Amino acid sequence: MLKRITFCLAVSTIASLPFLMMPELAKAGSHQDRGFPEEIDPSKNYAFYLHGAGIENKGPSDDNKYYDILEALEAKGFVVIGEVREAVPMGKSVKKVAKQARRLLNAGVPAGNILISGHSRGGKISMRVSTILRKPKVRYAILASCGVKKGHTSYNNYQKFLAGRASKMKGVFLSMWEKDDYTVGPCDAAMNLAGVETFENKILTVGGGHKLFYKPVPSWINPLVEFALRK
Repeated sequence: MLKRITFCLAVSTIASLPFLMMPELAKAGSHQDRGFPEEIDPSKNYAFYLHGAGIENKGPSDDNKYYDILEALEAKGFVVIGEVREAVPMGKSVKKVAKQARRLLNAGVPAGNILISGHSRGGKISMRVSTILRKPKVRYAILASCGVKKGHTSYNNYQKFLAGRASKMKGVFLSMWEKDDYTVGPCDAAMNLAGVETFENKILTVGGGHKLFYKPVPSWINPLVEFALRK
């Protein structure tokens, strides 16, 4: 039986989780890519974080703080893998991340210690990685990327994904979006096609819409971390 868990999180809910309060971000000067680690420690937790299309075109900015997000995840104890990518075909990015994740697995990192996450286009890349890795315990966080609504520029591509590779998705999934983002929605269609046994939809009610995920605020960072570290 398929299990779907849907949550609606308000800012007051997040504030009631003291053990997940945001630490101080890393000091200035660490605004740089996090490439694949030179040494792999199988006891660590690894987090891939993939940005949206806006950064492909314009790079990180004061409004779209990709490096701050990487720093926030590092502050939570993850070995972070995240790089600003060029506007290349999505398949190229999918293959690169899948290859890196396989290297972690082959080095002895437990599948449950690997998080592959991304916002918008980055989330779409993450979903496609799951169709290649096909490891049921690898965790995927899909941020404002599922249920693309008709009229959005990526609607047709999302429909092609549903008609094609979506049935091959495998892993543990969290889908999260803000209620004022009218371009996306739940991941149910993709998950049902794949027969994913358990997945979570989290609807945030803190405002900000699609741009909420441009900065590492507790309302989405904390649920992401809790999901990644859950045993």
